[in-house]
Amino acid sequence: MYNWNTGDLSKNITVSPITTTNYSLRVFIPDTGTELITNGDFDYGNTGFYSEYVYCPDPILSSSNHSHPQSLWEEGRYAVDDNPNEYHANFSPCGGHSGNSPDNYLIVNGAPDENVVVWSQTITVNPNQYYAFSTWACNVHPTNPARLEFMIDGVLMGDYIEPSSGSTCNWEEFYSLWYSGSKTSIVISIVNKNLIRSGNDYALDGISFNPLVEVPDSRTVNVVDPATVNAGPDQTICGNVQASLSASVSNNTGFYWTSSGDGTFSNPKDVNSRYLPGINDRTSGIVVLTANAVSNSPCGLVTDELRLNLNPVPVIGFGDHLASCGGGDVTLDAGNLGSTYQWNTGETSQTIIVSIDGDYSVEVTNAFGCVESDTVHVGFYANLNIDLGPDKTVCSGEPVVLDAGISGASYLWSTGETTQEIIVYNAGNYSVTVTNSYGCNATDDINVNLVPPPTVDLGPDQEINDGDVITLDAGSHFRYTWDDGSRGRYLNVDKAGLYAVRVMDINGCSAMDMINITSSSGTIPPVTLNDTIICRGESVELYAGTDFLFNWDVDGLSSRVVVTPDFTTTYNLRLFYIDKTLELVNNGDFTLGNIGFQSDYYYCSRPWRWSCRSRSSKYTINNDTDVFGSDKSDCGGITGNSSDNVLIVEGGNINTTVWEQDIDVDADSYYTFSLNVTNLKNSSYDDFEVIINGKIAMNFSTANPCDWTEYKTLVYSGTDSQLNIKINNTSTSGSDNAFAFDGISMYKLAEIPLDVTVTVIQHVIADAGLDLSICESGIASLNGTVQNESSFVWRTLGDGTFDNNKNLNANYTPGLTDIANGYVDLELGAQPIAPCTVPDFDTLRVDINSNLSVDLGLDREFCQGDSVTLTANFAGGTYLWNTGETSQSIIVKSAGNYSVIVTDINSCTGTDDVDVRVHSNPVINLGPDKVTCDGVAVMLDAGHPGSSYVWSNGETLQAILTPIGGNYSVVVTDVNGCVGMDDANISVNMPPTVDLGLDQETCAGNTITLDAGNAGATYLWSNGLTTQTITVSTSGNYSVVVTEWLFSNG
Repeated sequence: MYNWNTGDLSKNITVSPITTTNYSLRVFIPDTGTELITNGDFDYGNTGFYSEYVYCPDPILSSSNHSHPQSLWEEGRYAVDDNPNEYHANFSPCGGHSGNSPDNYLIVNGAPDENVVVWSQTITVNPNQYYAFSTWACNVHPTNPARLEFMIDGVLMGDYIEPSSGSTCNWEEFYSLWYSGSKTSIVISIVNKNLIRSGNDYALDGISFNPLVEVPDSRTVNVVDPATVNAGPDQTICGNVQASLSASVSNNTGFYWTSSGDGTFSNPKDVNSRYLPGINDRTSGIVVLTANAVSNSPCGLVTDELRLNLNPVPVIGFGDHLASCGGGDVTLDAGNLGSTYQWNTGETSQTIIVSIDGDYSVEVTNAFGCVESDTVHVGFYANLNIDLGPDKTVCSGEPVVLDAGISGASYLWSTGETTQEIIVYNAGNYSVTVTNSYGCNATDDINVNLVPPPTVDLGPDQEINDGDVITLDAGSHFRYTWDDGSRGRYLNVDKAGLYAVRVMDINGCSAMDMINITSSSGTIPPVTLNDTIICRGESVELYAGTDFLFNWDVDGLSSRVVVTPDFTTTYNLRLFYIDKTLELVNNGDFTLGNIGFQSDYYYCSRPWRWSCRSRSSKYTINNDTDVFGSDKSDCGGITGNSSDNVLIVEGGNINTTVWEQDIDVDADSYYTFSLNVTNLKNSSYDDFEVIINGKIAMNFSTANPCDWTEYKTLVYSGTDSQLNIKINNTSTSGSDNAFAFDGISMYKLAEIPLDVTVTVIQHVIADAGLDLSICESGIASLNGTVQNESSFVWRTLGDGTFDNNKNLNANYTPGLTDIANGYVDLELGAQPIAPCTVPDFDTLRVDINSNLSVDLGLDREFCQGDSVTLTANFAGGTYLWNTGETSQSIIVKSAGNYSVIVTDINSCTGTDDVDVRVHSNPVINLGPDKVTCDGVAVMLDAGHPGSSYVWSNGETLQAILTPIGGNYSVVVTDVNGCVGMDDANISVNMPPTVDLGLDQETCAGNTITLDAGNAGATYLWSNGLTTQTITVSTSGNYSVVVTEWLFSNG
């Protein structure tokens, strides 16, 4: 239950204080530790409560005799058990709610009688106290669920107890609060409210009634005033000017502007910032600016907006430059109809016509008063003239160079290329549009026609036997050129090799084919490579002979490698030799003319023509190296063919490709690439580089004219299946340079894979183990290890003995000298395995520690009730007493033999024991308290002769005699020093007072009664009587002795 100081009774309340306010809460929770209901979980059976229904105690009777008055089949009946189904076959076998075992609960077959008490209990309560009532209920039959009321003293409390319809065994809690007021005793009842005959079958469990205890709490709501902000009034400006902002803000910790558009603030954190609209702002015509004020926590952000309306700005799109190509006038139009205009020419119209080269500017003001200006340069230029020349007809495969002819312009060919020149190989119409830097352009086109080449086929590759001849047939054509210079249709070959032929038709178009003739027999140079054994750290030379190219996996391309492996290793060797049966370069001796390669130079098929002579960079295929002029040297080729064509080059630009060819290769293979080059002119020299797949493979230079020089390089294909090989001219010196290439060749290296294993014997290693520490009476257990040994043995540097010095786990017993020295060194030696020769030794030290001397001292004795401390005289060890204790000292209170084992850090031990006797304390008994008469002395005896005594009256004898009353104590110390004590009380009584009165006389025949007084005492009269009173009738002297008996405690 909740009670706020606002009057709210809910768990949560919503408040909106204007100022900082404290809210207090009183929370009442059930004190479950104080349960006022007896047997509310029914685990004690049918006890502790009252019901107007009839109790059914026997489930067998109830289920077998439905009409019996104590059968739960009858209405108005109840049972206390943990399974309704045992009483009534139609009831569900529900489990209880409390979770006990067995989990009893109240099972009810309700009757259709209103206000009948199902369950009731009288309890005592405290006045002015809140209480919580709770019960759990469920249906045991699904139809017509129960309807019950919880009542206190006949007054309904809370809602009906009504389990959900249609289900059984679904325990539901019903809860209500009650205030006691002035009551001190109440009757709690659960009564029936269901008047329908069928159904109304249910169960109750966990009936609880607990006082509520109060838990106070409070919360303070601190009210913080939020910031205030005013962005200012809406504004209307031109889209190309800045808006001046002026926001007002208070109670803030921070401030900033934001925009819904793409403009920029001069300082977004300044309330007086300026805002320049962006392009999107101008397009939309409006932008919302938000002033953001940051409040003190927790108030957060406070915002206000202003609307910035943007009037359209004149748009003038002249650009930077306008060109008049061909000299015509240019019309400038400022646009923005309906505006006012001011040109730098003085004109005020929307358009002006200009005919003079220069800069022209205009200022435009539209109807909104918004101003914009623009400037443009107008130039006047002559028309372009483009001529690609007449249409061309060439042989298929020959390159056609198309040149737009105007330098420094931009170009757009119909092929998409953008260079001044393009090279085409296909037939078709080609056009180009040329635009100069002023924007003037012109277009031309050209048709390229192709004549198909002839077809030549030498057939598949063949194999030739020694002594055989194979006739190669090039077919019927106009002209033939074989790679050996032969000119006929047929070629007879009698040895292996690569053979090629170029054929030409009547149109001058040519084609080539190649055939590889391989030998049916061949020899491979002999090679020998033997496995070997070394000791680790040694080196060995691996040598596979000569006549090969070598590739070791350990040291590259060397015939000899020296290795020093740490472990047995197999080295792989790839032996290569040049297989010259297959030439991979197509037309590398240029016998077949200008085929099989590409070049950035212009090809001159007829060097003497003007179209060739006018070119600064060109090449041709010819056997006359001075074909480009008499200033070039006349050098013969190097292949020896007839005719011996070479690649002749004149001029060129730096980094221009002279020769390029794509060559198919096998992956992970080696090749040799070679070329021959010569200078053709004394006054110039050239530098070159060979580029393979984009990487520089070799650099070389020209020398003297006609001084042919061969350059070779090794090529590795890696993962590539094709290599692009280029020869580039990288630099030139002098003028009008010229050079020639011949004999460009590439062969694959045939491979012989081999391997050799170097077995490495590891060095012997001896490890005696960690140093040990033992006691002088102990044995050192060794744990050595050896590796790569042929044998091993232990050796002592002292005088002890091994049980087996050839056992790694030997035991060593120290000798007398070892013990006297306090240590001994033991050496483990191991011999290597051949071919290793250096043994290994390792030493460990065994520290020998003296045994411990433990002394508990002399035997002990003490008196009963005292104790003695026993201490082992060795500090810093571990201790184990026969009592089980493990401390250095123990306290002993009983007799016995006590021993200790002390172990030091070296595991050496020592032991001692001691006997402890316990003497009984003397038992002193002064007897019961004493009573004596005044003046009569009493003796007190402490006993235990031979002891010493100290009485409370200062006396030191064994016994004392005193007539004085009081408490007397004695401390007795026996011969063992043990002490006993006792005390006794002495009471002193005064003697009785007897007065028989004055002498008396009487007449004869009369009697006199004498009374001794002191009732309770004993009496002895002179006449022998022993009563308190006597009656006498004769004359005489009568006396009496009165004795009062003295009694002490006990």
